[in-house]
Order: sequence, then structure tokens, then C-alpha cells
Amino acid sequence: MRIKGFTLFAIATLFILTGVGCKGGDRATQEKSKPVKLKYWTVAAQEPALRSIIASYRASHPNVSIDVQVIPEAEYSQRLLEAWADDAGPDIFSIRNNSVYKYKNKIEPMPVLTNLAYRTITGSLKKEEVWVLKQKTLYTPRTFANTFLPQVVADALIDDKIYGVPLSFDSLVLYTNRDIFNNNNIISAPSTWIPFIQTVKSLTLRDIDNNILQSAVGMGRVDNVLYAEDIVSLIMMQNGANMTDVGTRQVAFDKTVTTPQGSVSSPGQQAALFYADFASPAKEVYTWNESFPDSRKAFMNGQTAMYFGYATDKSIIEQGAPALNFEIAPFPQIDGSPIKKNFTRYWLETVSKRSENIDWAWDFVVFATNSKNSAKYNETTQLPTAHRSLLISQSDKYPELEVFNNQALTSVSWYQGKQPEVAYKLFGEIIKSINDGNRSNIASLIKTIAAKINQTL
Repeated sequence: MRIKGFTLFAIATLFILTGVGCKGGDRATQEKSKPVKLKYWTVAAQEPALRSIIASYRASHPNVSIDVQVIPEAEYSQRLLEAWADDAGPDIFSIRNNSVYKYKNKIEPMPVLTNLAYRTITGSLKKEEVWVLKQKTLYTPRTFANTFLPQVVADALIDDKIYGVPLSFDSLVLYTNRDIFNNNNIISAPSTWIPFIQTVKSLTLRDIDNNILQSAVGMGRVDNVLYAEDIVSLIMMQNGANMTDVGTRQVAFDKTVTTPQGSVSSPGQQAALFYADFASPAKEVYTWNESFPDSRKAFMNGQTAMYFGYATDKSIIEQGAPALNFEIAPFPQIDGSPIKKNFTRYWLETVSKRSENIDWAWDFVVFATNSKNSAKYNETTQLPTAHRSLLISQSDKYPELEVFNNQALTSVSWYQGKQPEVAYKLFGEIIKSINDGNRSNIASLIKTIAAKINQTL
């Protein structure tokens, strides 16, 4: 008996000293703590930064494993369609902010509440793993609107349902070649369009036959200008064009407007012609043509002094042209206008309607995009924040992001329907037609294109 008693005492002591415990909780808790596997497909999310967030999430949810797959953007849409057809699609996937309506029927909107299991460790000597059910509020429409930037709310909050949350936010800016500017005694980038035109004239070098020897900016065409449709859209909006009628959800950039003085103008047409002038040999601002590579490559090669791009371009430029001396400036605005307009394109993280673990998937998305984890993600990736509350602190900590954050509250987009790729391609046809010499038919051309886009919406 003494030996048996000693053995029982030794075993009990061993349990205490080694911290062996067991999972607790009722049947509902045990059910919620079962292993969960989530598939996460993305294009733009940077995997190392994302994996760090996943590790933090699994500290309280070790039952959840998340497999991240980064897919090239050119393949992404088709891969999603094929996976869904085979019922093998991801639980969490990324979408462009202009693609919410394209994928809306594939998305399960965010639940307001979740009731999930959390692991906690209790005890001082005897460490015991205990699982408890916690009910958590994710976002209400009001808290979502108070947390994220205005255009995020406009894109992702539809009929009081949330269809996605961003890891970061981006806007069009002006990249400048500091060496070319210095050599021409230009101190700073132009902040409005009239000085921009003067800068283009000063920096463009042409020979006696009007051949461009040095371009000032990649602008005026669609085929070899990255984000050409975004640039044209923004100039139209700055000029007073209404890209989409809120009531009818039809594009309206072809419409005329009446000024307070009673005159009638066509801001969309004016903006399209203004943009195309930079690729017209007959114009004083002629600085770009079809002979150049794409505008980012030309900027990296030193062939052009300015480039319109996003924050995501910065790392590409730094890696591809490490010796390039460049700066980032705000996108030019209309001279004398008190209203600033900028343009955004970014990604939203969302959850598939076919996921078997919808609450877990949304819980992770909300965790990954909260202010704490967003700050870490933005720090690692050097991408601008989507959180209102982080704009100032991020700019103070990372001055190179200040330009983007200063534009965040005035950055907009426009509704492109369920086929945004088709709408954008049609929109680009306006500039292509002007480049082909159809300037005199711009009024009828822009109306025709608007009507075609409306058919896709």
C-alpha cells in the first residue's frame, strides 16, 4: 500500500510540475474548438507580413490553420472561377475595390456578431489549457464608417452590409526624377495643372524634326501609360465631371454641366482632350508617343522625368532602378479650386459564400485589418493605411507615406458595375480614338462610349 500511495503521489506531482492540462468546456465549446483550415487567396497582400499576423492570430486560436496562396493578377480571376466551379475555392480572397459588384454574389457579408472558441491558459503551478466561448462584435455599419476612409466605406458598405475590409489604401501620386529637375533648375514638383504644363514644356527635349529626345511625363496615351484610365478619370472629376449618377447607377461623364454664370461646358470631353494633348505632335505639350516602353519603365530608365503611379510602384522602382534619384509628390490639382480630388485603387479582403467556416474567416479578416495589426502590416510593407485613426501617426513615423496619407480623405473612385475590366477597356477607347485623329468627333464619341459602358453595368 505504501508503494502504491507513493506511486500515485509521484504521478500527481509530475502532472503539477510539468504543467500537463486538458481542454475544458462544454460540448458547444468543444465543437467550436475543433480544427479549422482556411484557404486564403490573394494577389497583392505581402506574404511575410501576412504570415506574421497569422501567427499572432493562432496564439489565441491554435485550432485554426490558414494557408496563404499568392496568385499573379493576370491569372487570378480565371483561377477563382475555375476553383469555384470545382467547389474548391478559397475561404478568404482579395478583390479590387472596383470589383465588389463583380463578386458580390460570391461573397458572404460580414456578420455583426461571432461566437467562437478562444484558448486561454490558467493556473500558476498546474498550467491548464481552457477553451471558452466568446461572443464578439465585429463591425456595425456605423463603426465601420467611423474606422475606415470614406472611399472604403463607399466601396465595401452596401445596403448596410460589409463586403470587404482593406489591409492598406493607395492613391495616385506624381513620381519625379530629382536629377532631371535639378539639371533644369526646377525646385519642386508642380502642384497644379498650369505649372505642370510649364514644367512639361521645360523638360521636354525635341529635335528639329519634332522627335522626342527627353520626355517630361508618360501621359497622353492608353497603350503604354500605366493607370491611364485612372489618370483620365481623375482629371475628369477634378474638372467637374460626374462619373456616375448616384440615383441611376449609370455613367455620366459624357453629360454637360451649366456653370453658375449660365455657360454650358463638357468637363468630361475637356479632360479627355487635355490628357490626349500630351501625345499629340501638334500640341505644345507633346511629350509622349507610342515609341516609349510603359511609363514606369521609361521613368526607371531615365527616359521621362515624371511618372503617375501608386505607393505599390515604389518598391518596384527601387528594386529595378536602385540608383534612380526620385521623389514623390501629390497629384496635381485644378488651379484655384478649393476642392481637392484624388484617385484610389486598393484591395479588399473578403469571405466566400461557399466557405464552411464563414465566422472563422471573417474573424481572421477583422483581426488582420484592425488598427494594431494594420499598423504592423503597413510598417512592414511601407504601404499607406486605410484607418482614419492612423493617418497622422503613420505620416509622423514614415514621412515617405505622408503624401499618400494627405490624399487619403480626398481619394475617390467610381462605379464600374459587374464587369469593371470591360468598362475600363471601353473607357480607354476614348483616348485611343483621340490619338487616332478623331478629336473633332469627341462629343459623339464620348456619348457612344458612355452608352456602351452603361450596357455593362
